[in-house]
Amino acid sequence: FEDLLQAAKQFDVAVKIPDTGVIVDSEHGRLSVLGYETPNRSGKTSYDSEDDTGLILRLESNGISVIFPGDISRFRESTLVKSADNLKATFLVSAHHGSVTSNSFEFLDTVSPEYLIVSAGASRPEHFPSQETRTTAGKLGIHVLTTAQYGTITVSAPLDSSYRLTHYEAMGGNYWRDREIPLIVN
Repeated sequence: FEDLLQAAKQFDVAVKIPDTGVIVDSEHGRLSVLGYETPNRSGKTSYDSEDDTGLILRLESNGISVIFPGDISRFRESTLVKSADNLKATFLVSAHHGSVTSNSFEFLDTVSPEYLIVSAGASRPEHFPSQETRTTAGKLGIHVLTTAQYGTITVSAPLDSSYRLTHYEAMGGNYWRDREIPLIVN
């Protein structure tokens, strides 16, 4: 983060750090800041883990929604459940790559996504998502999709509440954009 701030300063780029509750509306949708905590002058926040201070976003467009929680822990998930107005979402990008330290039953149940998308490398698919995260998602009827299995996963939302999930065909360990394959069409 410090490197990013230095680069912005070097190239005279304005940096805006949003506050929790900020909503950005555009003709394409709405982006809401569900959480972010700026460290105080001494670099401290009210959270023990730096992962819990990151930006948490909710994107709504054409009748679908996605929550991007970053690497928040179960503790931060719990505070978010208690403080946020609207956590329901069609898609949830799994917190902390599907780790057992995140993705609590309470959080997944509150968000109630149709799909949990886990960003995880193909080199350790047995670790991410954790078995506990898979079990919780299964109990709640949430479909789990991992980038370890499908590579890049794309969500397209036309002009209504329908959507299309696609991924790219794996060939020789790489995923090729010109070989897009439908996963789900709703």
